[in-house]
Amino acid sequence: MHCASTHSCMARICAVVLGIVVAIAISGSAAESSFLEQLLELDKRVELALYYAKSALLALDSDSSAVYVNELQRLILAPSGPAQEDTSLPASTERLLASIDGTLIDPHAQADLEISLENVHEYAKLTTKDMVALPSVGDDRTAALRRIHAYLSAMRGGSPFALPGLVHALASLPNAERTATPGDSLQEHIDALLPGGTLFLEAGTYTLPRGLMIDRSMTMRAAPNSAGPWHLVVDEDAPAAISISSYHPALVNLQDVTIRGGTVGVAIGEIAGIVSHAPVAVVLRDVSILDSHRNGVRVATGSAELIDCIIAGHGEHGLIIPSSGDARLSLCTVSNNGATEIVALGYKTSGGIDVSGSGSIELRACRIEDNVGTGLRIGDRATASVSESAIIDNVEDGILARGHASLHLESCVMDGNGGFGVRFVSATCVNGTEPSPTNPFVGLVTGTGNTIPDNSNAGGNERGSICPESFRFLAEE
Repeated sequence: MHCASTHSCMARICAVVLGIVVAIAISGSAAESSFLEQLLELDKRVELALYYAKSALLALDSDSSAVYVNELQRLILAPSGPAQEDTSLPASTERLLASIDGTLIDPHAQADLEISLENVHEYAKLTTKDMVALPSVGDDRTAALRRIHAYLSAMRGGSPFALPGLVHALASLPNAERTATPGDSLQEHIDALLPGGTLFLEAGTYTLPRGLMIDRSMTMRAAPNSAGPWHLVVDEDAPAAISISSYHPALVNLQDVTIRGGTVGVAIGEIAGIVSHAPVAVVLRDVSILDSHRNGVRVATGSAELIDCIIAGHGEHGLIIPSSGDARLSLCTVSNNGATEIVALGYKTSGGIDVSGSGSIELRACRIEDNVGTGLRIGDRATASVSESAIIDNVEDGILARGHASLHLESCVMDGNGGFGVRFVSATCVNGTEPSPTNPFVGLVTGTGNTIPDNSNAGGNERGSICPESFRFLAEE
């Protein structure tokens, strides 16, 4: 089947499938269901038709044979009479067309699928033709039933020696669910998933030299009743342990796993500097992201929601939003990120979280601690909302804001940081490596009820509480 475009291929596949559905009288409800569901329903009906055809041939008497033939006719012929050849695409099949268009199929598998469905369609027509003209008695009736049985067998294509049919078509399609075990190629499993599908991981360690690429909506999580731990280990030279970017809007869920290594742990909305073509939303729940060469989580575009996660041991930042991404963290820990060598450079930053551009971040009930650098740095036109969180024991400031950034800070603790608890860059608020301020703070600040002790308190912030003093209202009850 030659197609001018992917859309025309999909439209022709859809037309073929609809013709098959009409030919063997699949009910109207099936026509409203997904492409995969229609094929599964069709396969079940062909398998049942095969049983009736074989039973009719093996029946001991004509009356018993007639019972099976009647059931065969009911399955193959439409209730109102012989099926008509109609491969048009009425409005009722638009959802089917959309579901096929949204299905990412490997080009080789797509070609196999087209061939399989063409064969199914042709044998469905031959089956229908013989059923309509089935003789009432005699050797001709027996010969026709044998042909029908052969056509139905060819439609299914279950034998490795048969022409590709329904069994082959189903095998060519991605799966709604797959289960991986250590030693499997997780990328092959992901590539074989339908958009919105789930990849279950059995407990163990999965070694991924080049990382994973996720380009569709999907869930990856621990297999049911599988006792962990579940580790994804990636070479530090890999661009990212997991890269998530798509040409279509996508929702990706990752749960119950530990991700270790890569240049970046989880890269969202960008691959090798190329920004995603469509918005991507990522939800990480009970995920540990550890020991990447540079950044733990990088949200270039799209959004990330992290719940009960640990981001630790990364060479530069635990989480970075460099342009327009959005992140929401709750009950998370961002700790032990950054390196003294980077801090010593002066012009390059490291630490817990860095948000710039027009990015935004929301932290609720989180701990940002023991990072080599600033706990939370915001700049440009970025926005940050932090509540009920502890930003403690970081080498430099707890929070640093510059430029047109906006900060809301409520019911938090900033304590034990090597710089200020909260610093807004200005001529009077510089650190030891900043002899004159660059990009001073001119943004918006709101909030109250925070605990931000100065260095007069044991374990307080080494350089002071809040700078400048005009933002002292942040520490008021």
